[in-house]
Amino acid sequence: MLGLCLAPRRRPTELQPLGQAAGSTVAAVEMESKQISANEADEILQKWVTQSQRVCFAVCVGGIAWHSHWVGTLRSASMGRWVLTAGHTTNMLCTNQYQEIIQTEDDDLVGLRFAQPHGFTVQGFEVDLFVEKHDGHEEQYGPLINRIIQ
Repeated sequence: MLGLCLAPRRRPTELQPLGQAAGSTVAAVEMESKQISANEADEILQKWVTQSQRVCFAVCVGGIAWHSHWVGTLRSASMGRWVLTAGHTTNMLCTNQYQEIIQTEDDDLVGLRFAQPHGFTVQGFEVDLFVEKHDGHEEQYGPLINRIIQ
C-alpha cells in the first residue's frame, strides 16, 4: 500500500489544525499536532501496550509510505525500545533515536511521527505509528490507514 505520510513536515510549536492533502479524495479532517519528547512518546506507547491497542506501523521516505499494512500489538523490549510483530515481520523503534517526534490526533486516531533519526542521512525518512481511539476491528483499518496516509 502506498500513500502519503501523516502530514506536511513543519515544526509545530503548539497545537495546530491539519487539513487534507492536495488532490485527496478523502474528506478534510481536522487534526491537531504537537511536538513531543521521547519520554512523552514512551508514555503514549506504554499506554497502547497496556491497553493491547492494535498499532499500524508505517515506514516512509520522502512522504511515501510503504508497508503501512503492518498492524499488530506493540510490546516493550526495554525502556525506549518498542517492538511490533505483524505476521512474519518484526519492527523495532527506539524513541530516543529521533530528533523530531510529532503527536497527531483527531476524533478517531492518535498518531506518532518519528522523523530525523540521529546519524541517518536519508532525507525524509520517518516512522509513523497510529491507533484507532475506538479500538476497531482489523477490517475497519483500511479506511483509517487511507485517511492517515493521505
